[in-house]
Amino acid sequence: MEVTRFPADMDKDTFLTSFSVQMLDCIKAGMGSSYEQEFTPEGDESWFHYLRKNLDDGVNYILLSSDGRFRGYAVWKQHGDSIHIYDLIIRPEYQMDIITLRKLLVLLAEDISGLDASKLWAYTNYRNMRMNSILTRHGFTETERKRNGTVYTADLRNFINKFSKER
Repeated sequence: MEVTRFPADMDKDTFLTSFSVQMLDCIKAGMGSSYEQEFTPEGDESWFHYLRKNLDDGVNYILLSSDGRFRGYAVWKQHGDSIHIYDLIIRPEYQMDIITLRKLLVLLAEDISGLDASKLWAYTNYRNMRMNSILTRHGFTETERKRNGTVYTADLRNFINKFSKER
């Protein structure tokens, strides 16, 4: 499998040109397979704005592909003592193969292993039952329920230890 990391592997403009359309397609397909989507009047442009803002704000991306086919990606950033997972998106045809999810989690564990943090934080839409289940299976516990979703946390060292063994 081919792995691409931002900002480690390329500059912002190259990343946007090379991957933004594939990422948007992946998120639409991946989230659409989990629950019915409600699109805003701004459509795709609001997502591109969000992506550009993330890239400017130092958010990290891990993209996974094989044989020229985009499989999925993870997005994360350190906030003080916590690592926040912003997105973990997998194309529907790879969601049940276990390999893609496991590889993204192993790569995430690699990226965050040397950071000074103790918690891993994730938020998911309450309708995304598949992701809610994935998080609880991998050591996350529900911390807070919000209007549209659930906040989960996990011990960072436990997560890293679990996935560093799988390399």
